[in-house]
Amino acid sequence: MASQSEDKQFGTEGVEISDKSLYERFGGYDVIVVAVDEILPRLMNDSQLGRFWQNRGRDGIARECQLLIDYLCNAAGGPMYYTIPGSNDPNRNVARACMEKLAAQL
Repeated sequence: MASQSEDKQFGTEGVEISDKSLYERFGGYDVIVVAVDEILPRLMNDSQLGRFWQNRGRDGIARECQLLIDYLCNAAGGPMYYTIPGSNDPNRNVARACMEKLAAQL
């Protein structure tokens, strides 16, 4: 069997499992920003989600972009802080739909 490094283990089927967070394995903040910059136009042109951005100014779109970056960094185990909108927040369903579409794009 191959030697194991300090930060890696091997799963039951010989698959390497790293002790690093998903955030670190992705390459950190800068890589997630590039991914969002590539994917956000697709989400904005999506038939279901596109209406969310139709009447937003540049500042509003920039804010949503930053929130998406914060969410992905936080969800991947990075240092960014993100609070999920409350159950009464109308953006909660939009955020969930965005994340599902984003996952499908990846």
